[in-house]
Amino acid sequence: ETGQQRRSHGHPLFRLPSPRKNNPSSFLTCSMIPPALRRQYIYRARHSFVPHQNHKQPTNQLQSRSRNERSRSIFLFEFPERSSGLMATAGKVIKCKAAVAWEAGKPLSIEEVEVAPPQAMEVRVKILYTALCHTDVYFWEAKGQTPVFPRILGHEAGGIVESVGEGVTELVPGDHVLPVFTGECKDCAHCKSEESNLCDLLRINVDRGVMIGDGQSRFTISGKPIFHFVGTSTFSEYTVIHVGCLAKINPSAPLDKVCVLSCGISTGLGATLNVAKPKKGSTVAIFGLGAVGLAAMEGAKMAGASRIIGVDLNPAKYEQAKKFGCTDFVNPMDHTKPVQEVLVEM
Repeated sequence: ETGQQRRSHGHPLFRLPSPRKNNPSSFLTCSMIPPALRRQYIYRARHSFVPHQNHKQPTNQLQSRSRNERSRSIFLFEFPERSSGLMATAGKVIKCKAAVAWEAGKPLSIEEVEVAPPQAMEVRVKILYTALCHTDVYFWEAKGQTPVFPRILGHEAGGIVESVGEGVTELVPGDHVLPVFTGECKDCAHCKSEESNLCDLLRINVDRGVMIGDGQSRFTISGKPIFHFVGTSTFSEYTVIHVGCLAKINPSAPLDKVCVLSCGISTGLGATLNVAKPKKGSTVAIFGLGAVGLAAMEGAKMAGASRIIGVDLNPAKYEQAKKFGCTDFVNPMDHTKPVQEVLVEM
């Protein structure tokens, strides 16, 4: 396939920005996507994304899906590269494209936004890859929570530091980073404790749509503030993040792969290795075989568990789970007993 005819998977939640003319490598990719969410696109001339001829037009809103179909998925969204140097924009307002959620449940729209320079202890990051986590969908739907709109969602991504604010010494322009929605100030009692990562300053706050330092948003459209999301807002070509919510990584690590470490993979892997801490030779049961569940399964395998039982309502996930160490599979719908009793008897 050429740059003008590259297949990828889209989603009606997004209206994609155009890749740079001479850089056909910018495109949408995905993995672990439930069939009910799939829409196939072909990249064609004039840099427009159109539905594949064998598929129906996508709807203007998210499809109604069962709980099983809405298991956590990963969509990788690669932003177009820009030819200008990172330092050339330092201290200036940057105009770029972002996927803006104007209201709950309405499709995101690609808008030109102004991104202000970073203030004290802040970093402006050029996002190269971002993923769609079900948490983004949950807060986009805004069911059972305080709605904060308009806002720029996204928290699972990889990018490059464009500029830094006053007081930032850990990072410099050009560093490769991953955003972390639960950051560390390194000074509070929780940060200094080995038993907690709930930083007093930077713990996750889904209702706060502004920066901690001055209570202002760094995003605007025609002077109108656009709110942040969990301090990251990665559905934008550029974003501003507190330095304590960024992890510097080896520049040789492929950002299109490691971007999922900033949420889904670290969540599951960390839950197993740092919290459950299964002993070598033990039996482990993993409930839900989405991206987080598979990462938890990988953690159990790394810990040396001899038997890893995957529990899910979708039997088709078993084959994929085997690659991550799953030795047994249980579908609760196949049993009349509560699933916990089934597991105890195994």
